Amino acid sequence: MKILKWVALIGLFAGIAVLMGLAMFGFSQQYKKTPEQTAPVSVPESIKNLPIKDIEPGLSIIGQDGISARLQKATLIDGFPCADGDVHFTLSGLLSSCALSEDISIGDNLIPQNTWVALPEDSDYQIYFFPNDTNIQGIPCIGGNYGSAKVPTRFYYDGRLSACYSAYNVTIKGIPCRKTKFGILSRLPNALSPLKSTEIYLNESGSVRRCTLSMEAEINEQVISAGSEIRISADGELTILDDSWKRRTSLWFAGLFGY
Repeated sequence: MKILKWVALIGLFAGIAVLMGLAMFGFSQQYKKTPEQTAPVSVPESIKNLPIKDIEPGLSIIGQDGISARLQKATLIDGFPCADGDVHFTLSGLLSSCALSEDISIGDNLIPQNTWVALPEDSDYQIYFFPNDTNIQGIPCIGGNYGSAKVPTRFYYDGRLSACYSAYNVTIKGIPCRKTKFGILSRLPNALSPLKSTEIYLNESGSVRRCTLSMEAEINEQVISAGSEIRISADGELTILDDSWKRRTSLWFAGLFGY
């Protein structure tokens, strides 16, 4: 008798599990179909004559809302030679991001083919995602992917470098700046935030605006330890200094793991 009761209970639970599984499957299928039920995209006049297909609402490579499409052949769009494949536009029809079909020059910088270009709206800079490490203004800016994300390099609109992650320690107008090597510790959240702030920022003049020191340096008659983060104004004044024991120790510890 007890065995029959246990069999009945097991059958009941199994039936409930099957029903729940079917319900979840149905819900997931309905959820997958939801995007297909959205209203068609209104295509701006500026892109109607481009060789594109598969037009739909979508995000650019930097997460900007707009229009996604597939470019069917290499095409010059808003001054950029875009390769065939994914391309993104703003809602007003301006180019938002694409991969370059050939090398181009921005200012005095050679931007290699297959670089992804991103043009944020209402911004004073452009973002480039190089396929490989690329020398820009004497700095070996890191390219390629970091995990599933591409590594960004920022430029002012006049073509001068604004910010990048350097593959090697570099000295910029007398300031020794630390390299960035993406490692497992740099994937951790804000608890180890000092590991994430080794990007090099430049003023429009090319002088250092912000970086982490790779070695001890004297700035404004002040000796500052390696591993400190410095921020310098356009007129050369030291505005922010983080030379805390916590920050320098975190960077040293990260170095043990190849960061």
